[in-house]
Amino acid sequence: MKTKQITLSFTQEKISSFELDNGLTVWLLPKKGIQESYGILTCQFGSVDKLVKENGKVIPKGMAHFLEHSLFDMPDKRDMVKEFALLSSQVNAFTSQTQTSYFYSTTGETKESLALLLQLVLTPGFTQETVERELAVIEQEIEMYLDDPDHRLHLGIVASLFPESPLAVDIAGTVDSIQEIDLQSLQEVYSYFYQPNKMNLVCIGDMDVNDIEAFLRTFEMPAQSYLANGCQLHHFETKDPVAHSHMELDVATPKLAFGMRSLAQQSIQELPTYRLGLRLFLALLIGWTSERYQDWYREGKIDSSFQFYVDVHPSYHYLVISGDTAEPISLASAIRKTLFSFEKSADFSQEHLELIKREWLGQFLQSVNSVEFIGTYLSEQSPFSVDSIDFPRILAEIDLEMVRKIGRVFLKEASHADFTIFPKS
Repeated sequence: MKTKQITLSFTQEKISSFELDNGLTVWLLPKKGIQESYGILTCQFGSVDKLVKENGKVIPKGMAHFLEHSLFDMPDKRDMVKEFALLSSQVNAFTSQTQTSYFYSTTGETKESLALLLQLVLTPGFTQETVERELAVIEQEIEMYLDDPDHRLHLGIVASLFPESPLAVDIAGTVDSIQEIDLQSLQEVYSYFYQPNKMNLVCIGDMDVNDIEAFLRTFEMPAQSYLANGCQLHHFETKDPVAHSHMELDVATPKLAFGMRSLAQQSIQELPTYRLGLRLFLALLIGWTSERYQDWYREGKIDSSFQFYVDVHPSYHYLVISGDTAEPISLASAIRKTLFSFEKSADFSQEHLELIKREWLGQFLQSVNSVEFIGTYLSEQSPFSVDSIDFPRILAEIDLEMVRKIGRVFLKEASHADFTIFPKS
């Protein structure tokens, strides 16, 4: 594939994009004069992906996260963390609902760290022994998160919005679900998802783009050890939301999460604008610059923990508004009323929108000086396009009428739920 270049409007820097013979998509962003370089290799496999075998058996929940842990076990027993450290590099990984990423940051030689990252991800060393060891490690991790009230709050509201779906389960799975993971299922899932043509690589740093491209095009990729066998990827279905749910934990103040999910269909091309427009919709009505937020704060209904979160994906999208409050029932009702009567709100104005847009643009431009931020930001944009990566341009083009339209579309098709954590009685 011929190398293409895309100019980032917010820095005027040029990204070189090309595809290797094995299908791996590569993005290189040179930044002259910086000492640190950053590389992130992303597989489009996350906790919501549902893989079904020929016999109808579904892969266990938590498999994507389990794979992330397991790939640090190399066939030759090398300690990959130590290997990276010898290159003046740090390595880590994370799993989300839709992807798994492996990344390094280094002040050393970029090509050596890139080669080691590719070896890490594309040279699996699964054995029965390593599977059993990771089971114990991840079980402890799951139990640790179960002791975190904020984590339980988020998981509780998403499970209320999408009951009996992969979204209703923690990214790491459950203690019971990971017991179903065995060596064979790990190999099968790896072979299905961890193909270079289902992955992308982003590298940022003070580098010669032509040199790095030539290195990657001639680098001998590790051979795939396993072959996919009769697996199919299924999109999940979900039942109606559970309107009201609660639980008791050791907390001093009740914790409320109010959530909404929408069935409004959006094309992939529309998603970047829709996602940002929905975030602006919430910021206008209940963000910290709104009169509504300030009123609730003065009245003691909310505190500094009050926040909102938006997740927009081709298969699903939802929003969550959460925080500590002594009045969870009253606050849930107030949030619902505020959203559904938004067109009457004094906060919903062009002047307020411009204020928020200036604030967000400043925060974004400040963040692009971080190679970790911009590398992770680019890796999350899928499919890659100018539309999806050009945050300042999208932000500038959104006006109040667009936000109004997005709000109307979302609310028209939306279902809502609330989840509360009360102090133990």
